[in-house]
Amino acid sequence: MTCQEFVGYFKRVYNVNILGIASNFKSIIQMFMTSKIKKLPLKIEDIYKNINGLKKDQNSLWIEILGVIDNVNVVIPKIKYTFK
Repeated sequence: MTCQEFVGYFKRVYNVNILGIASNFKSIIQMFMTSKIKKLPLKIEDIYKNINGLKKDQNSLWIEILGVIDNVNVVIPKIKYTFK
């Protein structure tokens, strides 16, 4: 799943405007940074792999999300993001 798809899903399903996505204390994307333009079409696991690497048999990440719901900043509980 691309960052754009992930952000869109959380907006549609949970009404969360994502401000940032991280995993294992590594920033995957920050929506206020200009680098987001390059990262939005990329798969989350590919961005993480470029930042921190992935184990050979790794197929999931624990994702941390900072966002806004109705003008209130929120931290979403960690979710397990599984990829192939």
